[in-house]
Amino acid sequence: MKRIFPELKENIMSFQPIHSMPIVTMDGEQIVYVPTAEVANEYEKAISSGGLTGKGFLQGTRTTGKFVPEQHTDYIFSTVGEEWGFIGCTAVIIVFILLLLRILHLAELQRSQFSRMYGYGVASIIFMHFFINIGMVMGIIPTIGIPLPLFSYGGSGLWGFAILVFIFVKLDSERINQW
Repeated sequence: MKRIFPELKENIMSFQPIHSMPIVTMDGEQIVYVPTAEVANEYEKAISSGGLTGKGFLQGTRTTGKFVPEQHTDYIFSTVGEEWGFIGCTAVIIVFILLLLRILHLAELQRSQFSRMYGYGVASIIFMHFFINIGMVMGIIPTIGIPLPLFSYGGSGLWGFAILVFIFVKLDSERINQW
C-alpha cells in the first residue's frame, strides 16, 4: 500500500511550514508543490509595486508576467493596484462605498418590509464579498476565493451579483409606481 503523503509525518514532527507539503492528484502520479506563502507575497508585491499612480494600463510586471495567479478573477484588485496604483485602488473602493450607500438609501425608502430587507441583504452580500476579496488580496484575510462583486471576470459571480441588483432595482421601481 502506497502512502499518499510520505512527508506528512516528517513535516508535522519537524514543524515545517505547511506550504512545503505536496498535493497529489486523483490518479496519484503527479505531485504538485503549491507554495502558498510565496503566492501570497506576489499579490502584496503587485499592489505595492504600483506606487501612487501605477505603472499604466497593461504595463504591470507582476501581473503581465503571470506571477500572480487568478489575477483576472479573485485577485483582480492586485492588478488594479499595480497598473493604477494607490489612486486607482482608492477610486475602486470609493465606487463600491458609493454603491453600498446608494443601495442602503434605496432600501430605507422602500414601503414594503420585504423590499427593505432584500435591499439590506443585497448590500450586506456585496459588502462581505468586497471586504473579503480586498482583505485577502492585501494579506489581511486568508485566501478563500471570493470574487470582487461586479468587477471580477467570470460568468457565475457576475450573473449572480447582477441578478441581485436587478431584482432590487425592480422592487424599487414598484415603489416609484405606487404613487
